[in-house]
Amino acid sequence: MKYLTLLLLPLAVYAAEAPDEYLVYQYNENVRIVLSNVECPKQYGGKRAAAQRIDKHYLKGCWTNDPTTKGNIKIQWIDGDTSTFPATNFYPAKE
Repeated sequence: MKYLTLLLLPLAVYAAEAPDEYLVYQYNENVRIVLSNVECPKQYGGKRAAAQRIDKHYLKGCWTNDPTTKGNIKIQWIDGDTSTFPATNFYPAKE
């Protein structure tokens, strides 16, 4: 048992220190949409999203895979609007 604990300890440390992963879609020259793997509050569901403008203003939202169209991402924005984008538009953020 002691050896198993020693083998699993590095995995637990790595998981605790693993950075959040982000997917990015450059919507236009002034706006990008960022999808996070961080859960939204339960009343919203999905995971966190944000539309970020070049002037540093942003709009929060929550994203899920669109249940009505396969291969699309659906974002429910905090202001009540929704947007749908092809999942292929998003790519991993560069660190």
